[in-house]
Amino acid sequence: MIKALICIKGDHAMICGMKKILLATLSVFSCCGVFYMFYKVPEPKIKMLEKTCSENGNFKIGGMLDDGGVILDDRGFLMNGNGWIYSYLCKPGFITMNVTGISSDGVSPEININLNGQKFRSFKIYGNKNIKFEVPSRGLLTLGYYNDIFKVDLRMATFRNFRIVRTCSSDYKIETPLGSLANWDRVNDAWTVIKKSPAVILFPCGEGMMQLSAYGQSAANIFPKIELRQNDSLIGAFQLGEKETHIKISVDKSPIYISLVNPFARLLDNRDIRINSIYFESKVP
Repeated sequence: MIKALICIKGDHAMICGMKKILLATLSVFSCCGVFYMFYKVPEPKIKMLEKTCSENGNFKIGGMLDDGGVILDDRGFLMNGNGWIYSYLCKPGFITMNVTGISSDGVSPEININLNGQKFRSFKIYGNKNIKFEVPSRGLLTLGYYNDIFKVDLRMATFRNFRIVRTCSSDYKIETPLGSLANWDRVNDAWTVIKKSPAVILFPCGEGMMQLSAYGQSAANIFPKIELRQNDSLIGAFQLGEKETHIKISVDKSPIYISLVNPFARLLDNRDIRINSIYFESKVP
């Protein structure tokens, strides 16, 4: 499973690289709130990926600028985020493919085609489209999608600045169970909670007075409510807002389970490309 990453921007936390996960799990939420957007990014410089060429033009996933950005399944390539596929062709020829595009904000997804590092074709995809183009020489052919966009309203609680007063300072561990859509950012000393179950688990370094800060991002004009449980007992319940709430609770060494009581999310907008089929036909000598 692809893990979510937390990107701290000022006083707010964003969840990055989560498009695939959220699309697969939005049905467990209700509706509305904070925008998370992936816009057009610079096209990467792609180096030679294969030393041996392909006679049949077999395409592979080359890379992703968003986690889960390109997925190969039984229906072809889903370009679910910014990324590219490639084939190193033994000879010139023709590419034929069937592609489906989902537009967003009045802008269609665009496939950029490079040959040996040089862009020579691009196609905007409106609905379902059959495309055929000539590949004039052998070499590395890449098909990239770089104008992805994804918007979702999401209610979320962010935690940081953990410490146990006069016991073991800020030494702790966070566990994000499968399906929690959460992740622990050790560098920025922060973690998020966006679901009720499974709960995020905090392992304190010892017993004593626990201190930590938490703030919320609203959805549908409602801020998150959180609960903390230890040893099957409720040890704290808080209504969060934009400003930080400073939490102080006496705890022991047992794990602390943190959950969002009122989870809420809704997909607002999504731009994608699916390559349903792609074939290479070499030129007749």
